[in-house]
Amino acid sequence: MSNSVVLAAFFAFLNVLFMFAGFHAVEIPLLAVAALFALVGLRKPGVPESERQGRVVAVLSIVLAALPLFKPLADSLILARMQAVRAKQTAPMYTALDAAAKGLADSVQEYRDAVGFYPMMFGDTALPQYARDGTLIEPPADLVLPAIPADPFETSRDLQIYSVGELGAMIVSAGQDGVSEFPRPDVILPIDGQPSDPLAPYALAGVDLRRITYDPTNGALGNGDIVRWQGPPESSWDETMKPLWDAWDAVDSLTPPPPDDDRELDHPLPEDDALTAESLLADGQYLGALAAASRAVQNRRVHENFWTIPQLKKADLIRAKALYHLGHYRTGADYVIDYLQNSPNDAEAHYWLGKMLYLGGRPTEARRHFAASFELDPKGPFAAQATDAWSALKANRTPHFEMPDIVRRERNLPAPEQNSPQVQQNQPPMIDSLD
Repeated sequence: MSNSVVLAAFFAFLNVLFMFAGFHAVEIPLLAVAALFALVGLRKPGVPESERQGRVVAVLSIVLAALPLFKPLADSLILARMQAVRAKQTAPMYTALDAAAKGLADSVQEYRDAVGFYPMMFGDTALPQYARDGTLIEPPADLVLPAIPADPFETSRDLQIYSVGELGAMIVSAGQDGVSEFPRPDVILPIDGQPSDPLAPYALAGVDLRRITYDPTNGALGNGDIVRWQGPPESSWDETMKPLWDAWDAVDSLTPPPPDDDRELDHPLPEDDALTAESLLADGQYLGALAAASRAVQNRRVHENFWTIPQLKKADLIRAKALYHLGHYRTGADYVIDYLQNSPNDAEAHYWLGKMLYLGGRPTEARRHFAASFELDPKGPFAAQATDAWSALKANRTPHFEMPDIVRRERNLPAPEQNSPQVQQNQPPMIDSLD
């Protein structure tokens, strides 16, 4: 064989190696080089004894070099076949899931009509629901809770019903992979007797639900949990969840992707999420701030002392501030308390805790934290508000401080002006002297 034929075979083999290695940018140039040498080899295949062999190798080199161009077509044909097989296998399961969801629809809506909220159910147990006055709602004695059927995709577990407050409910199946990925919210409805955002518990989970639910555009091989929506006829899952989707889109647009040198990391760095949360909080995008801060907290690296990283240190406080503006005061207070265990002298945290405790129905404890805020930083930016709030509570008056965003929106009030608070000189008594 001639040297041209040998080089054609070499570049064809090299092109196939690059194809499997994922270097697709070199496929066309290597094909051109291999084809060029092969054409020269066809004209001059070598000595007469190996002339036929040289022509065969030259032709095979062209075919081999062109293989990367046909691989996508072959992959799509294989995938289509696999999807067809999977679709046939799972068709009875989807039919059973749709039947189960339809069977639950009337019971779920009846529960909503009787209680005011859609049920949150795991097994045959409905989690407690609270009215806006903070009282526990007792379902009517004649209200029959829906019997939750087994999950058609994973018969060892039942379907689960996730409430979105008054807006609707998600009937969730583990899906084709049989693995339940949907996060169970830590808080379902507030017990503060105030308006609240029903999507906040799902932002607090720190996971974009779109990433863990089945997307039909993935074809029959898609993984993730499957959601069947139950709500008012005029609403859909995407319409109801749109504020949460927009919040996550805002988070993703501001947060850098994971570093290229860390292939095991499938989420942004927690300190980057914390910076995004701080930016969204300052911009009044509280659902996005809650989502980013929650993901930052979840992904803190256990081998690092995150209290030495300023961005991560205040993630709990950012989360609490967002919950305050979304109407979840007692849950927000819990996160501030967690933060204060590591930063007990943070005057800002004590001030925010005082506000949340007051709106959560604990005015005596709120007074103590307003006083602590002033004492820790008597000339700081929160001293004036802390003093005013402490004095009002001491005199059994209603304190005046920044209104939660959800209350302001429900009352159609304008956004507050961003004025720097003035420091007042009248000091509240020391904590020890409070009764």
